[in-house]
Amino acid sequence: MGHTDESYVDPQYLDHVYQGLVYVMGKSKPDFSKARAKKTPEANRFTKVVLGYNLDEPTEMAILPDSRIIFIERKGAVKLYDPKTDTISVINTFNVGTKFEDGMLGITTDPDFEKNKLIYIYYAHPERSANVLSRFVFDGTKIDQASEKEILEVVTQRETCCHTGGSLTFGPGRNLFLSTGDNTKSV
Repeated sequence: MGHTDESYVDPQYLDHVYQGLVYVMGKSKPDFSKARAKKTPEANRFTKVVLGYNLDEPTEMAILPDSRIIFIERKGAVKLYDPKTDTISVINTFNVGTKFEDGMLGITTDPDFEKNKLIYIYYAHPERSANVLSRFVFDGTKIDQASEKEILEVVTQRETCCHTGGSLTFGPGRNLFLSTGDNTKSV
């Protein structure tokens, strides 16, 4: 949607956007007295820290309780950043489908990670037209790939390109949320 200038003069597209706004806002005049905004912190309160260079399409990361950061790269690498030594090491390499935007897509830790050492990964299966959400055990130095427990399979269209999603996060009620893309290409 909206990938071209022509989209913004297309009556069907404009109506689609309008109907979305009506759905979200309702038909009555908005009541802005209910709107609340958190104060934005001053920019000088933050320090930009580069964790590494020459990464190969990193897609998502999870910060471990000991401040190490585990992150994935689209083509299958799982890397671990150690802030104590300021080093990055490859701890696993997964065999994943990498056609178009597919590959390693999402990673998060279990809410009880300190007790159970569980990590969730969403990736493009190399032999099926599907993305898979799986649970693994992290032993402190690597992900035990033999511990994989497949939780969900999302069928995809590998013959068309683009907009693959896959971010993972735990939300209220300890529910695991997965974002998916629209699996289409702009025309």
